[in-house]
Amino acid sequence: MFAASTFSRLNFLPKPSFFTALSNFRRIHLPLPSSPIPRSSYNTLSTAAANCHGDLIVLGIETSCDDTAAAVVRSNGEILSHVVSSQADLLVKYGGVAPKMAEEAHSQVIDRVVQEALDKAYMTEKDLTAVAVTIGPGLGLCLRVGVQKARRIAGSFSLPIIGIHHMEAHALVARLIEKDLQFPFIALLVSGGHNLLVLARDLGQYIQLGTTIDDAIGEAYDKTAKWLGLDMRRSGGPAVEELALEGNAESISFSIPMKQHKDCNFSYAGLKTQVRLAIESKKIDATIPISCASNEDRLSRADIAASFQRIAVLHLEERCERAIQWALKMEPSIRYMVVSGGVASNKHVRARLDKVVKKSGLQLICPPPQLCTDNGVMVAWTGIEHFRMGRYDPPPPAEEPEDMVASHMQLPRTAQIRLVSSHEEVYEPCDDSFALVDALLADRTNLLEHRPKLCMEIGCGSGYVITSLALTLGQEGCVSNYIATDINPYAVKVTSETLKAHGVDAELIITDIASGLEKRLAGLVDVMVVNPPYVPTPEDEVGAEGITSSWAGGENGRSVIDRILPVADHLLSEKGWLYMVTLTANNPSEICRQMRNKGYASKIVIQRSTEEESLHVIKFWREFDTEVDDTADQSVSGFVSYLLAQVPLFSSWRGSNNNN
Repeated sequence: MFAASTFSRLNFLPKPSFFTALSNFRRIHLPLPSSPIPRSSYNTLSTAAANCHGDLIVLGIETSCDDTAAAVVRSNGEILSHVVSSQADLLVKYGGVAPKMAEEAHSQVIDRVVQEALDKAYMTEKDLTAVAVTIGPGLGLCLRVGVQKARRIAGSFSLPIIGIHHMEAHALVARLIEKDLQFPFIALLVSGGHNLLVLARDLGQYIQLGTTIDDAIGEAYDKTAKWLGLDMRRSGGPAVEELALEGNAESISFSIPMKQHKDCNFSYAGLKTQVRLAIESKKIDATIPISCASNEDRLSRADIAASFQRIAVLHLEERCERAIQWALKMEPSIRYMVVSGGVASNKHVRARLDKVVKKSGLQLICPPPQLCTDNGVMVAWTGIEHFRMGRYDPPPPAEEPEDMVASHMQLPRTAQIRLVSSHEEVYEPCDDSFALVDALLADRTNLLEHRPKLCMEIGCGSGYVITSLALTLGQEGCVSNYIATDINPYAVKVTSETLKAHGVDAELIITDIASGLEKRLAGLVDVMVVNPPYVPTPEDEVGAEGITSSWAGGENGRSVIDRILPVADHLLSEKGWLYMVTLTANNPSEICRQMRNKGYASKIVIQRSTEEESLHVIKFWREFDTEVDDTADQSVSGFVSYLLAQVPLFSSWRGSNNNN
């Protein structure tokens, strides 16, 4: 028998406040009007909620990663249009998704994609009932493009707007395809950024059965394809699947991940390492495209692809078998398991999971491949589902400035940071930067009571974080001094201009971490913020010149982090606090253990999953400090428990701002 504590509650939506990106879409339950509402009450509530939710027509917009998509869907399930613009060429050029380049690509095509979706549906904006748009999780820079477009349309035509969770949309699109699919059901959502097993009890009510603890299966497919020199224009999954048909799946004995763990979580980081070592042992040169490889070389690559795919999918099978057992004990009426997300378009994945599901007496439902990958249809349909329940927001102002899009209703709104300068060798704010600022906002009350005299940022980049911290404290009259360091002289220059544009004074120093400041600042820093180079890379990239130094973290992404920790311990005052961004691959529990040995307690302030990674912002403070988190076990053994405690019930997100 399993214990209820085995399951964590899922809050799909990362807290908003992406950098000038997401609106905090307030969930309001509006009663259906019994009499006509004045035109001023936004488009007669979209024609009195489409005559009491009869015929709804919703435009869905999706820009969470590298596909720009839009679709128009009718509430009877009719797909009126379905348009997707791919960034395949960029994927090849950069070997994956480059957030800033992806944002620019979205911006260039978003108007055309949306207009094409309307034209193909033979509709204009005036024919719509509402606009639905993905608001997370995803790449903040990319999400912003879709949100801004949706809000412009909704504001200009007085339409309700519906914020959609990306992973929920992947799960619910199956209800568009299979009319008999009713709650409760099990869903496996597999993509480049996510592995998620959930029990869907009702609309907006989901219990997380398992998730990835490091890399998702789609990421493993993509990396394998890249290392094998495959054509990335179709993305890594289809390329590996096709090549695997030529190979012997038993030729290489890769081990199945997490065999000793009797839960439903996933891990693909170790399998990736096994694949990389196999490729190195066979001396495969990824710079030689598969199309130019010799017959022998091609066969070696095919064997690796087939062996990898066999183990990757076996891992899925094992976890799904256990999840079905758990879910049926909670909800014996379950009849279906939904498999969706980009990886669900893989025929081998479908075939193997179909056998698993049938063995348990259930039926497998997979959306067609074009609705498994990111698309506007799933967003529009999920919008329809929530609109029927009265879960939508009123239209934004018709003339809403773009820099007002990132309002945050539950936390004090961070000042809108204007990046007045940039440089190709300077890291621009991205999801990790936004997460760090959101963590500071989440801890704002404690920070103001803390009244730090000296604040320091190590690795200031564009100046976004140190400027946000200064403005947050300054709004309440807290007088602090600020120091920021960076090894990149271009970063220091950009930070200087960012600070100047916002009227913030800070001492900027070009140095490696805090070299040369050890004596001067010893025991004086009250608040330190660090977004370190945490990406696992070859060691020879650590400390490289230019922008590479902002992300190259060496083995496990820990090389620079492990140098920063003792420096932080030396510089922090007796009441000093450290806020640090970490990646799952960095082994945050081990980082907490190291700091515990130095006398620091710790807690996670923000945990956020994106299409690319799972981020944690951890706060450290000396154990004798009076600031203690009463809700969490601060021991090392309690770290994982605390992490799970950060993931509350999904329904609380849906209803957190409801009027009902």
